[in-house]
Order: sequence, then structure tokens, then C-alpha cells
Amino acid sequence: MTPPSREHPPAPAYVLVTAARNEAVFIADTLEAVAAQTHRPARWVIVDDRSTDGTSEVVRKYMPVCGFIRLLTIPGDGATHFGKKAAAFNAGLELLRDVDYSYVGNLDADITLPPSYYETLLREFERDPALGVAGGEIYSKSGSDFVPINAAADSVPGAIQLFRKSCFADVGGRADQLPQPDER
Repeated sequence: MTPPSREHPPAPAYVLVTAARNEAVFIADTLEAVAAQTHRPARWVIVDDRSTDGTSEVVRKYMPVCGFIRLLTIPGDGATHFGKKAAAFNAGLELLRDVDYSYVGNLDADITLPPSYYETLLREFERDPALGVAGGEIYSKSGSDFVPINAAADSVPGAIQLFRKSCFADVGGRADQLPQPDER
């Protein structure tokens, strides 16, 4: 007689999109953090939005060992503003059309995460079918310490959002249509 399996059912698939511009100094840490996840994304589209500092080259170094990464390079130059970041994110979404996934995340290119970050978020989504968006806290380095960046208790920082696919579709399914934090 075979004992019952103690394995958990497979976690649902999620995808990530990162819009990056001139993040060569930070993006390797982000790449390492995602590569170390206990539950990796089905696909991670990194959109190099007109970088001039070698961001694409750093990403390309990880692609052979992280087969889930896709790089989209947007040529040209120009000023940065939220509209361009949203356009880059939306361009990244186009590379997800052939992927079957239940969750879509926005991850900034200068973020590091603990290895169980996405596994933990996915557990919360599974626990609460009404949950539409989730994320953690963001900490910023201040001297030798890390201090939390203040955010409202009912707000998920855009740099680390993970959406249930149906919720993302309900808000328009485009980054330029998502609620954004107040710019003060």
C-alpha cells in the first residue's frame, strides 16, 4: 500500500513584468532574488526602456540559466516619466499572451525579495478567493539600517504588486489604467 502523498498541490502560475531604465547597478540583485524564489514565475518579461548603462547586458547574462526570463528592448532615448514606465509595462504584457497564468505581477528593477515571497503571496490568494491584489512592505536603506517606507495599510506599493489575473482584467489589464499612489 502506498502512503498518501504529503506534497502540496502545484502552486498556480504567475508572471512578472519589470520596466527598467538605467538599473544596471541594481538589477542583478533583483535577478538573483527572483531566481532564488521557492516558486518561480512561469515567465518574467524585463523591458529595458531605453537604458544607456548596460541594463540589457546584465539581464542577458541571466537568461541562459533562467529560461523563464524574456528581454524586450525599447530603442531610443527621451525623458523619463510615469507614462513611459506604463507604456514599457504594457509592452511587456504583450509577451505574455502565450502563457497560461493566474497571477500577474509588477516588480521594479531595484527590489530584492526573500526566497519565499511569491510562494507566500500565492498562498494568501488561495486562502482568500476575493483577494485581488497583494504585496509586501518596501524597506529603504538608511545608513546601515533598513527602514519601512510608509504606505497606507490598505495599499500595495506598485513596485511589488501581484494581481489575480481576473482582478487585473477588471481594472483594465493595462498599467496606465491601474490606480497609482498619490504623487505628493
